[in-house]
Amino acid sequence: MRPIDGDALVDAMTGACNIFDAHGVDTTIARTLITVATKAPTIGGWISVKDRLPKKQGVYLVAFKPPLPKVTIAWWATKEVGWYDLEYNFHTDSVSHWMPLPPMPEQEVSGDE
Repeated sequence: MRPIDGDALVDAMTGACNIFDAHGVDTTIARTLITVATKAPTIGGWISVKDRLPKKQGVYLVAFKPPLPKVTIAWWATKEVGWYDLEYNFHTDSVSHWMPLPPMPEQEVSGDE
């Protein structure tokens, strides 16, 4: 996946639609895509557990609610099981936000090994 600047994409699409409109080209589909793009979730940003939960089991970066706010990693199992704090080894319902972990960096391979 290649992260992109969604705001820049929407701006570019809007500018192109304005040009096409000036020349009488139908931009209905493009403007619908602009609307969808502006409402799409942000990749790499925090997602509130009130908005949605992970679709897949796995390890995620999470933020805990006050009074003990912290950022750590946790395992998401299912909606019925919930979150498991991997740092302190306990089930928790104190997660307020989550995000997928970034991909692992590619390891440099040297000729010395």
